[in-house]
Amino acid sequence: MLRLSALLDTLPIAFVAHDVNGRVLMWNPAAEQLLGWRRDEVLGRRSPLPEAVTQSRLPASSTQVPRVHVATRTGGLIEVAVATLPASGGDGAAVCLWVPERSTTIDTTKLETERRLFERVFQTSGEAIIITDAKNEIIAVNDAFSRITGYVLDEVQGKNPRVLSSGKHDELFYASMWRALSTVGTWRGELWNRRKNGEVYCEWATINVVRSPAGEPTHYVAIFADITEAKDSMAQVTYLAQHDHLTGLPNRSLLRDRLAQAISSAQRTGHLSAMLVLDLDGFKSINGSLGPHEGDSLLMEMAYRLKDSVRSGDTVARMGGDEFGVVLTDLASTQECVALVERIRTAVSEPIGVAGQELRVTASIGVSVFPQDGTSANVLLSNADAAMHSAKEGGRDTSRFFTESMNSRAQERLVLTTGLGRALERGEFKLQYQPQRPIVGDHLLGVEALIRWHHPDLGLVSPDRFIHLAEETGSIRNIGAWVLHEAAVCAKRWNIVVSVNLSVVQLQDPQFFERVTEVIQETKVDPALLEFEVTESVVMKDPTAAVALLSRIRSLGVHLAMDDFGTGYSSLSQLKRLPLDRLKIDRAFVRDVMNDPADQAVVQAVIAMGHALKLRIIAEGVESQEQRTMLESFGCDEVQGYLCGKPVDPELIDKEQRN
Repeated sequence: MLRLSALLDTLPIAFVAHDVNGRVLMWNPAAEQLLGWRRDEVLGRRSPLPEAVTQSRLPASSTQVPRVHVATRTGGLIEVAVATLPASGGDGAAVCLWVPERSTTIDTTKLETERRLFERVFQTSGEAIIITDAKNEIIAVNDAFSRITGYVLDEVQGKNPRVLSSGKHDELFYASMWRALSTVGTWRGELWNRRKNGEVYCEWATINVVRSPAGEPTHYVAIFADITEAKDSMAQVTYLAQHDHLTGLPNRSLLRDRLAQAISSAQRTGHLSAMLVLDLDGFKSINGSLGPHEGDSLLMEMAYRLKDSVRSGDTVARMGGDEFGVVLTDLASTQECVALVERIRTAVSEPIGVAGQELRVTASIGVSVFPQDGTSANVLLSNADAAMHSAKEGGRDTSRFFTESMNSRAQERLVLTTGLGRALERGEFKLQYQPQRPIVGDHLLGVEALIRWHHPDLGLVSPDRFIHLAEETGSIRNIGAWVLHEAAVCAKRWNIVVSVNLSVVQLQDPQFFERVTEVIQETKVDPALLEFEVTESVVMKDPTAAVALLSRIRSLGVHLAMDDFGTGYSSLSQLKRLPLDRLKIDRAFVRDVMNDPADQAVVQAVIAMGHALKLRIIAEGVESQEQRTMLESFGCDEVQGYLCGKPVDPELIDKEQRN
């Protein structure tokens, strides 16, 4: 269209186009000069030309161009020659006018070709086109406009394009648009408009100003495409990138953004914000025993409970696995934060029905508060995570607020977790062995293998500082396999029973039985010289699966012992099902057995029950001869502790065996 307009503006003859109602659509500079009316005075209005001209009803002969008298703006009459270019379909006409004595030869065929080309492009364009006059009143639209908006030309002709407005843009938006049009002559951007049926849609629009040779605006041409579907797709992609697919909660990335927003709000208002990191206690065991489908159901229920526990302005997110994050905003005091944290912890711990079972799932919650615990999202997240791990280590089903000592532990945790990945290949692990002796006599019955880690920077690291990290990261599988192989080699060399501790991760490993079989075959050790120690809590994570696996291992000839007995929560019926050989009385009962009647009663009961089940009883933590004597009077079979020997390197066991 702009190309055609530019062509017509350069013609030395007047060019005028009309619609079927005789309203002016085009009026070039030569028409202004010939007839006296400026373009902006006639566009969109009834033409000042005779109806015979506007309706293309001039008589014509084959020998000459028709002539007609037309009035000028000043009231005079001039005779002009007329060349008519009728529009296709009879929907208007275009004419060329000139004074015969000033006539210039024109190529009407070229004009007709240009007109048809313009009409073809205009109507077949895949993008909607609106043409308005200088007053921004619609004078033409194409088929794509009607297809997108639902309006045809008759419904919008003479109206302002604001008839399409959705109400989503304010006055400042439109002021900025018109400022761009008046200064640079063009504007591009997104517009939210409304279709005839009321549906709101988004368009990408380009608006250009058409000016007269004098620089005055004569038309506005808007070209736009409906991008609603593309925006919906992009919104879906963005949603998926920012939300957890299972629960629909925000993910870690969006949580970080919400936390940053909460910090900004707190800085403006002077209120507090808090970051909570929440980890479900024992979820991995539940997921392993009930299956992933039931585990997902539990996670979705927890997501619902968390959302129901917080306020409308707070954010609940799933950070991964069984870990959730909560951003609390606009807190008036730390007391309000404490109350919300407790409400969340209580909601999580309510009984839940899963796979026909009623479970009680607890959570460990870490809390950091802005501004005292950090002024950035990263710091608050890190500190809340440290507090959560402190809650885990403190017994679970509790909440902890961040302290500086937790930060130190968090740094150590990071160092240990990083180092675990390569400690095995670097040869940083070693085993020490603690002697186990009969209740009467000092000969060596067996030893317990205890792992030690010589960290290059932290020095000697005890198992209670890194075993839980190895379980969380999964590296316990490879570490456990190494321990078992080393213990088997020593058991064969010493020809005594070597006990090895098993973790819950190893018992849940589908390849564990094969690992045990391979070690026995590789080392050619007598399986009867190996003993696996499991705790009550480990077995009770999934009693049915544990009994099945331990029974298979026992069928190889390997011995089994229940470690730390009396501190867990196993029932006698579960204990009876396990294929055990020994019970180990926990050191907590042995420590005060000389002075505490309750401990004495527990020890006697454990020994009596164990013997009734035909199990040998060994007491841990025996440090004095008096304790040993009392245990002997109760009927205990074996002892282990500093009285019998501290954990030592294998060379010292070699020496004792030679003697």
